[in-house]
Amino acid sequence: MTSPDDPKFPDNAIFEGLNMVYDKESDNPQTMHGNTQLGSTAMGGTVTGLFDHNSGDKLLAAATDGKIYQYDGSDWVAESGARATGNSRVASARWSGTMFYGATTTANLSILANDDPDAPDVPVKFDGSDATTLGGSPPAAGKFPVAWQGKCWLFQADTAFGSANENAEEWSTGAVNIQIYRGYDGNITGAATFGNNLFIFKRSSIFRIAPTDSFSTLSIVKNVSTKVGCVSHQTIQEDENGLWFESEHGLQRIRQSSGSTGFTIDNMSRWVKPIFDGQNRAVQNTSFAIYNFDRNEYFFEFATGSKPTPSRGLIANMATDNRSARWTQFDKQNLTCGTMFVESNTDYNQYVGDTAGKVWLMHDPTKITWNGSVLTSRFQSKYYVQGLPQHMKRYGWAYANVESNLTTAVDMRMNLLRRGLPSFGGNVERLAGLSGSDGWGVGEWGVALWGGSGPAGVRVRPSYAQRGTGMQVLLESDQHFKIQGVVIASAMRSSKIAA
Repeated sequence: MTSPDDPKFPDNAIFEGLNMVYDKESDNPQTMHGNTQLGSTAMGGTVTGLFDHNSGDKLLAAATDGKIYQYDGSDWVAESGARATGNSRVASARWSGTMFYGATTTANLSILANDDPDAPDVPVKFDGSDATTLGGSPPAAGKFPVAWQGKCWLFQADTAFGSANENAEEWSTGAVNIQIYRGYDGNITGAATFGNNLFIFKRSSIFRIAPTDSFSTLSIVKNVSTKVGCVSHQTIQEDENGLWFESEHGLQRIRQSSGSTGFTIDNMSRWVKPIFDGQNRAVQNTSFAIYNFDRNEYFFEFATGSKPTPSRGLIANMATDNRSARWTQFDKQNLTCGTMFVESNTDYNQYVGDTAGKVWLMHDPTKITWNGSVLTSRFQSKYYVQGLPQHMKRYGWAYANVESNLTTAVDMRMNLLRRGLPSFGGNVERLAGLSGSDGWGVGEWGVALWGGSGPAGVRVRPSYAQRGTGMQVLLESDQHFKIQGVVIASAMRSSKIAA
């Protein structure tokens, strides 16, 4: 949406939630928690890949100093092995990876590869101790590793290569290669598994391979779309109901259907298209995303304007409806990659890397800052027009129900829609001393204070003008707060439509 008074504005939607998130199914947007640096030492360049090795055993990282690192529990250290150094130093190159548990080799391997636009490195394997070259003569420029149907799959140019069954280090005997629509729509740009199918993306098209006992014929390759493809492999993420990816047109999601192809593609980002349209399309391959199942959030980062690295984020909350998203924004710049990491088999933590060679834990409830700086959050409602957008009203007051700690100050501004009328100064009020308790109906008897321990909100009257065809409420703070609701009082000035 381009305007908060657009008549197509969805009910119960907000115009902007900057650095705000929804807590799962909750209808109440709240400030994002801050971040904490993982380790004290920065890597020797931009972080270009983050990976969870063997579901929580080790957190791995790749950087533009050509090294592969691991977090040893207290700091980042360079890996050992012949391929721990000397890899791509290209700033725009991104690493991707998959775990492969082959029965033949009985090894738990992280298979890593990069998409260096000049000369991709030969894929790397990490066995828990050393980073070395993947054996068995894999495709030398193979990228986007995927484990499926007992094979490790790598993609080079327009061809999909599959290893021998249960052996990621055998690419001759028992291996396969399938050219994906030779000459059509260029090279492969990404791949992933979903619905027990292998999805293969080009820039403007999508194909799939269904489970089969034989990969000897091209007839196993089915076309899913000739209009939509993927521009960044790092944006492909599976949620509870589908497979997200970034196309040239926005964010899409594949989901299973009863149609002839078995799958359909939804446009997930139509409500935030004006934001998406500000993307730097020359570096779309640097976009990345993380899906946090614990939070039901698709976190998407992309470059804007002429910036070479991601500079804006969009957060899609999928907790309430599997067909649509509730969107908020994130404004911190220079993040480059991310992953979910399992801590102690219980905690699912979201990590991101940046251009300074640092890795950050997101959503740290003990922090209200980002990298030590203020994290300002802003809630901006649509214009409420009381069902009569063309009629003049007199607005008496607005009431914002805000939950925060008792020391937080929240600035509240009321904007009146006054087309053709004189402008006026801002109606700004600082709300302070608001309730830090959960209030009515939350918690158990004797645990939560009934009614809260302070005022839940403040009734604010417009101070400069009261007439308008609609009113918008804006709340902003550099402290943590949650919006519980907004009430606006108005009276009709006339039954005639305003000129």
